[in-house]
Amino acid sequence: MVKWKQLPWNKYRRDDRKSTFMQKYRWHLTSLFLLICYAGVRATAAALTPDESAPRTISQLESSGQIQTGPSALALWWWKAMRQLHRWWDAFQNWLGSLFPETKPLSPHANVSPMWIKVLFVSALVLVLIVAAVLLWRIWKNMPAPEPDGDLGDEELFLLPPEELRQRAGRFAAEGNYREALRYLYISMLMLMDARGVWHYDINRTNWEHIAQLSHEAKRMDLVVPLSDMTRRFDRVRYGNAACDGGDWERFQSKYGELEALLPSP
Repeated sequence: MVKWKQLPWNKYRRDDRKSTFMQKYRWHLTSLFLLICYAGVRATAAALTPDESAPRTISQLESSGQIQTGPSALALWWWKAMRQLHRWWDAFQNWLGSLFPETKPLSPHANVSPMWIKVLFVSALVLVLIVAAVLLWRIWKNMPAPEPDGDLGDEELFLLPPEELRQRAGRFAAEGNYREALRYLYISMLMLMDARGVWHYDINRTNWEHIAQLSHEAKRMDLVVPLSDMTRRFDRVRYGNAACDGGDWERFQSKYGELEALLPSP
């Protein structure tokens, strides 16, 4: 059995002047170890300490207006406006729902497929559109086609003012259609006499009946002869299919001017 004194590290005693390497440099090694521990603790503390340089930089950029970390004033206003509109819409829906009685919920056995609801809705919509299209087409088909001025009947011309009839007569004459020009100018005279208070023209009576009634008024006797001349010329052209050229139109205009000068002032 090895005795304690025979161990290798015990061959030198403490009271010996000589010491081992560890004993000789133990204070240096201890100081080095403590220094390493201190450096490690410093490094760990530095790593765990939050870096304030990044928040400080972001704050500086935000204050200078280079970056924006929150919503703008316009975006914030829009969000508040949309939220208020949603509230109003919900309130309107609740009010609208309060006007109608609540429908009873379906029983658990009455299971209706959403697909069938969509099919019925689309079918009803298509049917309504088809019916509307057919009605619009029939209305458009039955609408009378606009007639040109030359195809207007005498009854329709009596609805126009005298000045407009006279202007249309001038346009027909400029186009060489003296027959229509004469017809428009003659009806313009009948309406002008009505407007000046000479008579109350009745389309259910003939022109000669009006002239006969006018001949019984002493103060209108001067109108009978020129109006009779115009009426005879109108009847020959309109109903007798007589020729009508530029000369006839000029003479008819002259008769119109003579008769207009005899009418009472407006």
